[in-house]
Amino acid sequence: MARKSMGLLDAIAWVSLAGKRLEGARASNFYYDPESGLLMIKVQGLEGLLVAEGGRRIHVSKRTATPKEYRPYPLVVLLRKRLRGQRISGVGLLGGDRIVRISFPSGHSIVVELLPRGVIALLDPEGRVLASDKTLKARDRIIRPGAEYRPPPAKGSILLRICSGEDIGPEDVGECVRAGRDLVRGLVRGCGVQGEAAEEALHRAGVDPGSDPSSLSGEALDRVLEALREVCSESSQGRGYLVRRDGVPLEAVPFYPGRYEGEAEIVAMETFDDALDELFSSPRTGPAGGEEEADPELARLEASLRRAEERAREYRAEAERLRQLALAVSRAYDRVARILEAASRGETVRVGKVSAEPRGDKVVVLLGDVRVEVPRGAGPERLVVELYKLAGEMESKAERALSVRSEVERRLEELRLRSEARRLAQMAARRRRYWFERFHWTMTRGGLLAIGGRDAGQNEAVVKKYLGPNDIFLHASIHGAPAVVLRTRGREPSEEDLYDAAVLTAAYSRAWKAGAGSVEVYWARADQVSFSPPSGEYLARGGIMVYGRKNYLPRPVPVRIALGIALNEEGVPIVFQGSEETVERATLAYVVLAPGDMGKEEAAEEIRRRLSSVLPREQAPIAYAVRLEEIMPRIPGRSRILRARRGRGGGVNMRELAE
Repeated sequence: MARKSMGLLDAIAWVSLAGKRLEGARASNFYYDPESGLLMIKVQGLEGLLVAEGGRRIHVSKRTATPKEYRPYPLVVLLRKRLRGQRISGVGLLGGDRIVRISFPSGHSIVVELLPRGVIALLDPEGRVLASDKTLKARDRIIRPGAEYRPPPAKGSILLRICSGEDIGPEDVGECVRAGRDLVRGLVRGCGVQGEAAEEALHRAGVDPGSDPSSLSGEALDRVLEALREVCSESSQGRGYLVRRDGVPLEAVPFYPGRYEGEAEIVAMETFDDALDELFSSPRTGPAGGEEEADPELARLEASLRRAEERAREYRAEAERLRQLALAVSRAYDRVARILEAASRGETVRVGKVSAEPRGDKVVVLLGDVRVEVPRGAGPERLVVELYKLAGEMESKAERALSVRSEVERRLEELRLRSEARRLAQMAARRRRYWFERFHWTMTRGGLLAIGGRDAGQNEAVVKKYLGPNDIFLHASIHGAPAVVLRTRGREPSEEDLYDAAVLTAAYSRAWKAGAGSVEVYWARADQVSFSPPSGEYLARGGIMVYGRKNYLPRPVPVRIALGIALNEEGVPIVFQGSEETVERATLAYVVLAPGDMGKEEAAEEIRRRLSSVLPREQAPIAYAVRLEEIMPRIPGRSRILRARRGRGGGVNMRELAE
C-alpha cells in the first residue's frame, strides 16, 4: 500500500535538508488550492515550489504548477499581506513531533502539521492563529483565527533522541518496545519510531519483527539500536530513495531501504525532495485518483465480524449436539443407569462410545468427546441435567459472540460511512468547476441561471460579459448590493424566476450586515442598463446606470438565503444556494440562514452538522463530503440558522446551466 503521509524521521530529514536550502531565501508569493488542500510558496532561487499539505507532506516540488485564482483564498490573502517579500529565517520541528515551523524575521511563522487531521496555519509573533486552511476543534485544542496555537500533545520518540545525538542505551530500547505485542509494534507504538524505519532497522539487525519484545536478548537490543543509529545517520545526508512496484511509487525514505531488495525497485534520487515529489505528485491509486485503497481498519473489522459469526454458529451447533446427547441418555435410561451404578461401586465401565470412571466422590462420564462429571450414586437424570447445563453454557457463549458482532457491526457501519464520505469528498475535490461558480449563483425554479458579482469588479464583469439582449438585470435598493443577471435563454421569465434571482442581490447586499429583515429589489431589461452616467455626472467603478422604468418586485425580498447539499449531473455533492423554494427542490437537505451572531467558520461547521442530522443515516456522508471551505463563501456574513429540513433531491445539472 502506498504511503499516505510523511513520518517523523521524514520530517527530521526534510527539516535538516530544508534548513540549508531555504534559510535566507525570500518568499516571493503564496498560492493555495482548496480542492487539493495544497499550499504553494514561491521561493526566490528555488527550482520548483515549496508545497505543503496538512496531515500529509511538505517538500520542494518541480511537478506542481500554481493554480489559476479567481479569488484568493483567505489564508493566501493574509500570507501575502504579512510575509510576501520576507526572507525565511529558520525551518525546524515544533514540539518534537511531525510539525514543521517556517519562521520569518517579523516574528510570524507558518506551521505545517503532518499529523492526522493536521492543519496549515499562519501564526502572529505572539503565537496566535491569524489564518488556517481549516478550522479544527479537538479535545485539547482549537485551531481558528484569534486562538492561541497549541500543538497536539507530543508522544515522544526515541528516534528523535537518537537522531539528535542523545546518548541512548539498549536498556532504553528494551523498556519502550514492551508496549507492543511484537517487536515491530513495540518500536512503532512504544518507542515512537516511524514504521518504515522500524522495519528497516530490524531487517538490518537480523531480528524477527514478530518476535516477543520481552524475549529479546541484550545482544539483539544492541544490534537494533546500532541499526537505528545507522538509519538516522543516513537520513541526515539529504539523499532520497524511491520504492516502486509495478511502476507505482510505494515509499520515499531518506535512507537505503534494503528490506525491499529483490521484492521491489529501489531508485536512488539526488535529494529527498525529489523522492517525496515523485511519491506524492505521481498518479496513483487512492486519494489522488484511480481506485480507492482498501481501508485496513475496515478489512480488520470485517474479518472480526466473520470470526464472531463463525464462533456463534459453532457454539450453537455444540449446544444442539449436547441437547441431542441428553435425549439419547434419556432414551437409554436403563443401560446408562447400570453404567453409572457400576462406576459408583468403583468399577471402570466402557460400552461403545460411553465410558464411566470413578474419581474420588465423582464419576467421570465420557459420551464420545463430551466429558461430564456427576456425584457418585447419581442416576441418568443427573447426567441429563448436566448435559443441558453444558448446552446452556454454549448458548451463552453464542450470545456473547453475537453481542460482539453487534458492536463490530456498529463500528463497521460508522467506518463505512466515513469511507463513503472520503470517497465522495475526493469526487467533490476533483469535479469540474464551471465558469459561473466564481460568482454568486443559483438556479431558478424555471431552470434559469442567475449570477451575481462578489465585488465591484465582478459586478462590472457580470453585466458587461454576461448580460445578453434578452436577459434581466436585478439589483437591491440599497448601496452595496450585487449586480445580478438572470440569463433567460430567450424565454420570458416567470415571477418565480425573478424572485429566485432577487434573493441573490438581497442576501449578499449590505442589508445582511445591517441585520435588515427585507429589502426592495427591482429588475430591468438589458437595453436599460449602461455604464455611462448622465451628462455631467460621475459613475464609480462597478457602478451601473438603469435608464427608464424600474420594475419593483411586488413585495420586499426577505434578507435570507437557503443553502444545502445537492448532487450535480455526475452524482457529485455540491453546495447550492438560493431561495428556499428552489433550494428545497434541488437539494437532499438544506438550512435557511438569516443575519445573526455566528461567524462564517462556526456557521459552516454548524450547517454541515445540521445537514447531516436531517439526512437519513445512509446519506449522512454526503453532508461531510463538501469541505467547509466550499460552504463559507456562500454564507453572506454573520448568521443564524432558522431551520434545517430535508429537500426533494432533484439535483442541479451544472453542465446544462453553463451552456
